[in-house]
Amino acid sequence: MPRVKLTDRFVAGLKASVRTSYFDTKAAGLALRVTPKGVKTWAFVYRLGGRGPQWLTLGTYPAMGLAD
Repeated sequence: MPRVKLTDRFVAGLKASVRTSYFDTKAAGLALRVTPKGVKTWAFVYRLGGRGPQWLTLGTYPAMGLAD
């Protein structure tokens, strides 16, 4: 899972051949999932009580932009 600086320009130009998650280098836990069909979903990833990562979906791009 790549760590990148998520910017509006980067997010708008993303395309994926397989489902890929991109994690922001500045905002801990912020992730963007991109599917082969072009769906881009914002998520917050966290751990609770030593369990594996939990994914909280925040919204889809472009309805919810990076600034939101």
